Amino acid sequence: CSDFTALAMDALAVKLGSTISSLVPGYVSTEVDPRLSFDTEETLVRARRIVSMYEEVGVPRSRILVKIAATWEGIVAAKTLEEEGISCNLTLIFSHVQGVACAQADATLISPFPGRVLDWHNDRRDSIPSSPEDDEGVQVVKKMHHYFRKFGLRKTILMPASWRPSRGTSNSDFALDEIRALAGVDRMTIPAPLLEALQASSDPLPRLLEDDTCDPELAGRQLGV
Repeated sequence: CSDFTALAMDALAVKLGSTISSLVPGYVSTEVDPRLSFDTEETLVRARRIVSMYEEVGVPRSRILVKIAATWEGIVAAKTLEEEGISCNLTLIFSHVQGVACAQADATLISPFPGRVLDWHNDRRDSIPSSPEDDEGVQVVKKMHHYFRKFGLRKTILMPASWRPSRGTSNSDFALDEIRALAGVDRMTIPAPLLEALQASSDPLPRLLEDDTCDPELAGRQLGV
């Protein structure tokens, strides 16, 4: 897109984000144009501009998460931004190796997509998992949780999003499969219908992932060192 259009897009995003920041506490996430996902330098330019625009309207960078696709180029950009004091939300994470690379770059927050991982596997086989424990998306997030604790990557917040019913759609109760299986993970992005389903449920919701413990075997070997 043209420079003017890009500037307008960023200005609109900051306008919306600054309004949200006045209504809710904590981080506000604003995404760099995803068309720049394979361009480290342009991602840096846009991310810095977004943060500068927030600061000009009185929103400090400590409130901002710059959302970047977790391509290799995006991860490299995030590492530089984090060194500059700009917090990053790395998204579109579909594998353990990808998540570890983000954490090694000191990303503030990452968003693995267990439902999308499950979709990929389901498209390539004739049956679906018989339990959430057999759901490859759940397995990927669990492995990251334990790996980050085993190898001291505690700065990075693990916040899965994009949910699917592990056991399929034959029973509406299955819609919460992945969320229940990952209860205790750092944070979650949960859409309103699933929040309502959780609220309406009377089933126990035990914490399955503990903040201060890890399974060394599930974490596996150290990568990238």
